[in-house]
Amino acid sequence: MLREAERLPEAVVTCIGAGSNAIGIFSGFLHDPTVRLVGVEAAGDGLETTRHSAALSRGKQGVFHGGMAYVLQNEDGQIQQSHSIAAGMDYPGVAPELSFWKDRRRIEVTSATDDEALQSFELLSRLEGIIPSLESAHAIHRAVILAGSMGDSADVLVCITGNGDKDVSIPANRGTVYVYGTSSPHADDSLFDVYKKWTADGTGGDGRGKLLATRHYDDGQCYQVNDGPISKQRQGRFRKSAADPQGADLWCQADIRLPDDLPTETFYSIYFIWTWPTLQPEKVASTSSGDYGDFPEIGSPAEASYLVSPDVTKSEIYKEQMDTSFLV
Repeated sequence: MLREAERLPEAVVTCIGAGSNAIGIFSGFLHDPTVRLVGVEAAGDGLETTRHSAALSRGKQGVFHGGMAYVLQNEDGQIQQSHSIAAGMDYPGVAPELSFWKDRRRIEVTSATDDEALQSFELLSRLEGIIPSLESAHAIHRAVILAGSMGDSADVLVCITGNGDKDVSIPANRGTVYVYGTSSPHADDSLFDVYKKWTADGTGGDGRGKLLATRHYDDGQCYQVNDGPISKQRQGRFRKSAADPQGADLWCQADIRLPDDLPTETFYSIYFIWTWPTLQPEKVASTSSGDYGDFPEIGSPAEASYLVSPDVTKSEIYKEQMDTSFLV
């Protein structure tokens, strides 16, 4: 900073998981009291829930891995399960050094939720062309807020702890569902025999099947009942009564339109393949798609009509997905 800007920054902001990166960047400024040191923990689904990794903000002092520090723990002193969308921050403890600096009030501790980190991940990628790690995206969220409260001439130093190329697709839709169909399934069909091989016109791969639809895994309504902000917002907006087999949860939908030319009195096999952006076919052994397959017996396709129901799990999403085969 002294070489590039000829002065110290007004603030240094970094993410805090276990604490190694934060200790590294903070150590150079500890003895400069004019520099604010701001650590950003993983708030996960929210600090009001138990799904976070904010040991400094919500933990209690205890001994963990041989050192006295702030630790997420229950009333009996047992280690509490942590959570963060960023793997490097999904940890229930923190370094003793950071615990000491917090108690001495040398560092400021704040946090960012999963959603806030994802928004900042996209913001920096689009505006600056820099793809940060999801860990660093937590720090970016707080740095943007901090910079807005300072003058235009202020310098805020943000520690970017890694490259986020592997995380680029995570914010979009929680994965993509590819739906394939075939009248000639083989018992040894593997994931990579079908995935990105069979095409919508039926000419791809070995020609035995076709791509019927692509769907966002997260349909924008589904939720598991918990006290996280996304779940609570969707529970309020998309109310439903508990009933088997979903219970109180609202499952994600992937509706498809079957081909119009299917013969009657036959079986038609459906392969659902749920992909994540980190899936690398060249490094992952082929696995059976049976985990995602269903094999319904069908007759002649019924006359096309929209499903009309007051149940939010059906009508709205069903109509959208029947109108558009390829949403992704």
